[in-house]
Amino acid sequence: MTYGSCLVVVDGLGYAQTGLRFEVFDMKTGSVIASTDKDSRLGKTYSNIAVAAGDDGYVRGYVSPAGVPNPLTPVDGLICFEYNVKTKEIRTFDLKVGTAVADNTNSVKIGPNGEVVFAKNDGKLYCITSSHERSSGSDSTMTIVLVVVVIVLLIALVVFLARYKGRQQTP
Repeated sequence: MTYGSCLVVVDGLGYAQTGLRFEVFDMKTGSVIASTDKDSRLGKTYSNIAVAAGDDGYVRGYVSPAGVPNPLTPVDGLICFEYNVKTKEIRTFDLKVGTAVADNTNSVKIGPNGEVVFAKNDGKLYCITSSHERSSGSDSTMTIVLVVVVIVLLIALVVFLARYKGRQQTP
């Protein structure tokens, strides 16, 4: 028996783990656009697929495979795919994290900055980030706002203290 995942739709294309493959579907026609080779490790997974579309023209998907108790070969992390939207090529790869001694029994999640987050039965939470740097500007804007707020609060404090001291000296 093999397991599949739910279908995730991104920009008119559907992505799913269908038994022993990752597949990409044209949502208008329902036809398969791309499919990976069969991988017996996809025969049993603990989670639905998590998909993230990057601004680099790739869509990446992640599933958490069954661990050591399963007779299938375990993975020290996640089984993944990468689909090039322009060339319509798809490939699989593994994200190796931790050891295969502990199952990946939790669903994979995609964080707000594209990080991949999942837990294993070893009691650890794993977070895999890309090598992309944060966009410049957002951090500096927040710093400027914070500095302005602090200056305004300091001015208000000085004015308050001056008035308070003036009231105490008046007979």
